[in-house]
Amino acid sequence: MITNTEFYLTPKGDVMVHTDKGTKKLEFTMRDFVHKLYLMFWDLYPEAMQACDKEYHKFKTLPAVFEFMCARRMIKCNFGSFDNVMDIDHLGNFNFEDVHCVLRGECQLEGIVCRPKLNTTLTEREMQIMELLFEGVPQEDVASACALSIETVRSHKRNSLKKLGLHSMAEFNTYARQKNLFNK
Repeated sequence: MITNTEFYLTPKGDVMVHTDKGTKKLEFTMRDFVHKLYLMFWDLYPEAMQACDKEYHKFKTLPAVFEFMCARRMIKCNFGSFDNVMDIDHLGNFNFEDVHCVLRGECQLEGIVCRPKLNTTLTEREMQIMELLFEGVPQEDVASACALSIETVRSHKRNSLKKLGLHSMAEFNTYARQKNLFNK
């Protein structure tokens, strides 16, 4: 998971990545970072990523370039200024900005890639993890039972809460009982 990251665009249109380790120009050679970012976008904004998939399909035979193109497009359309609000905060949440775009009103991907809709459907894995947490299983035991790292369990929990617009496990437990989510 990526945290504490600020993106901004240069006058030439380059994407800069600022973290506590410094500032770098986003390059397709930053494979691990780009791949994690790509997966984060896919998990939370699949409609936007499907549009990027169609837009950059000609690069699919070059996975590193393809993922870079998609991630860069999401950044360019949703982040732009170097400001005091981290674009990806310490919890891995995205803080989108209203980006000035010369194609506003003309772009076919407006409202799809820019200002994307959050996926509010939990994946099968997220449901599995949230059910175990709902049942009171400690996160460490969930990680062990699902053959995942504790950080992956925390990431699934965080994404699940975000997708549902909830802020805590207490809120989730109430939601799950009200919706009879686990038929209990």
